Amino acid sequence: MLFSNSIKRVDEIYREYPSQFWVIVGSNFIDRVGGALIFPFFALYITRKFQVGMTEVGLLFALFSISDMFGTMIGGALTDFLGRKGMIIMGLIVSAMTSLAMGLVNQLEWFYVMGVISGLFATAAGPAHQAMLTDILPEKKRAEGFGVMRVAMNLSVAIGPAIGGFIAAYSFLILFVADTVTSLITALIVYLVVEETKPEEKEESTKKGFKETFIGYQEVFKDRKFMLFVIVSTIATIVYAQMYGTLSVYLRDVHGVPESGYGWLMTLNAGMVVLFQFMITRKISKHPPMLIMALGSLLYVIGNGGVMQVSDIQAMQEITGCDGVMIGRAAIHNPWIFSKLNREEITVIQVQEVMLDHLERSLSFYGQEKGLILFRKFAASYLAPYSISPEQRKQLLTEVDPDKFTQQLGEIFAAAEG
Repeated sequence: MLFSNSIKRVDEIYREYPSQFWVIVGSNFIDRVGGALIFPFFALYITRKFQVGMTEVGLLFALFSISDMFGTMIGGALTDFLGRKGMIIMGLIVSAMTSLAMGLVNQLEWFYVMGVISGLFATAAGPAHQAMLTDILPEKKRAEGFGVMRVAMNLSVAIGPAIGGFIAAYSFLILFVADTVTSLITALIVYLVVEETKPEEKEESTKKGFKETFIGYQEVFKDRKFMLFVIVSTIATIVYAQMYGTLSVYLRDVHGVPESGYGWLMTLNAGMVVLFQFMITRKISKHPPMLIMALGSLLYVIGNGGVMQVSDIQAMQEITGCDGVMIGRAAIHNPWIFSKLNREEITVIQVQEVMLDHLERSLSFYGQEKGLILFRKFAASYLAPYSISPEQRKQLLTEVDPDKFTQQLGEIFAAAEG
């Protein structure tokens, strides 16, 4: 019944949008899968292929970003001047050619050149995609339509890195070729199926040239609130890009994670976005958007993951430069880590005192029955360092009487202290 309702809901969503919308979403998905095959592994490829460090990788991403910014601005003006369809096809073809060239060049300088060309022309198609969706969707459906496009993009990122990591273990060149092929396939689909959506100019209106269209950005720069938002968003994006651009090399060089492992990590990340985006968006929609963005940005300055010892805290701050460290699972096994003490530094008496206090608070808050049941998982962590027979552990963790549970704890601690 649940499956049948889900199929029905998908069919309803499909019928809510025109066929051209789904062609655009589908073609964009194909192209994005190709890009997701290779882009997450750029840092790994460059450091290995050209035997350089992260400084050179950072320079490449800087060139990407700067050329991407100007390419998007130029593309926005050309989209209004030349039309949506032509810009998309041009961007896809340039993307295909530069991707193939990146896989073939043997000098880092030429790799940089291809990156600039890709940023200037391949990304120029971005505004055309957005304009085309705006053209074909009524105003009430645009927000949802762009949401569907975003889900498709995240779905491509959920698929691409997993496949790309597997292929990268054998040949990076295959990744560049695959990206080239997907871009050309997408260009062919757009050429054959997608219709031009640029609105026809009214006869009485004066047709604007490219120069006049580009000058229109002056009006955008005059909007101070919007420009402030752009600046703040740029700062947050820079922090994210620093993490995203260096994570693959860090995992490879420090933790020995292969390309396939990093690919699966990126797939897991994008998969969580696909699964939880709509649910979380609905939950936070009642709160001020700027406040939510500010709180989300705070997560960029907090390190997390793999912190099990006090030394891990210092190591993470030294390696990443983060301002704080988030501790999760380690706190269950060793709540003293917040006092910068490792578990082996804690005496049996200290463990017993904290554990009994924790049990008392759990019973008081949840009640005798539920409080004891919920406390059992913490009891197992507290007692993990001590030698306890399987029978004794089973008896303790299945006990339903708080008094008997406390009595058994006393016996375990007495044996551990002796």
